[in-house]
Amino acid sequence: MLTNMTEPSVYKTMPTFATIETMANGWQNPVQAKADVDLALAVGRHKVAAQLAAKGHLLFPDDDMLERAARVLAPPNVRVSPADPKSKGLNESVIWLREHENEYQGEWVVIQDGKLLFHTASSTELSEYKKDLSFSGYTLVTKIQPYDLNFYA
Repeated sequence: MLTNMTEPSVYKTMPTFATIETMANGWQNPVQAKADVDLALAVGRHKVAAQLAAKGHLLFPDDDMLERAARVLAPPNVRVSPADPKSKGLNESVIWLREHENEYQGEWVVIQDGKLLFHTASSTELSEYKKDLSFSGYTLVTKIQPYDLNFYA
């Protein structure tokens, strides 16, 4: 991966990505697709990398690495069953998360019934906290990723 990027100066400039369709039209083989996915990951454009991997997998379905990249980089598939009466607490936690995510970017948060129980930037501290926590009802534990405001720049 990225074996052709040997000079550190390459990382100082962010490449401008064309549309996914334009890039994919130039791919003659899966190696080119994987190179574009690797480049997008190297410069922190994870959503672009996910889109490139998905398109590459559609164009080259027999390539195991593109299939794996498309699966790993795809957004998570989350399902919530509203049949459980306790799910009200989970809904409240999701609402809290949406309302407060800007305040806790880059941190792990533990939310229960719409209330923040704990937050930290350290996964080690989170593990220590979870050892002492007795989970009741629905407890949401997640890391809030920082926004890339220059994503489309």
